[in-house]
Amino acid sequence: MKLRKESIRGNRKYGLAKADSPTDPYVKVSDNPVIDFSSLPNNAQLEDAFVWKQHGKFHMIARDMGFLIMNTDCI
Repeated sequence: MKLRKESIRGNRKYGLAKADSPTDPYVKVSDNPVIDFSSLPNNAQLEDAFVWKQHGKFHMIARDMGFLIMNTDCI
């Protein structure tokens, strides 16, 4: 296996889909990304996200991969 010597570049955009159960069809919550890191420095991305809906709003906990992102607004 060949290892990459250069760093990975590129900011990510994240969408969200929901279903009533894991076996039901998933439907996009929005046509646009719900999280867009394209305006941040290189390599802005998330990992291991957990999303849930509570009191009519979506909430998320995720590892931020080096960028501290704190937001009290919910989708």
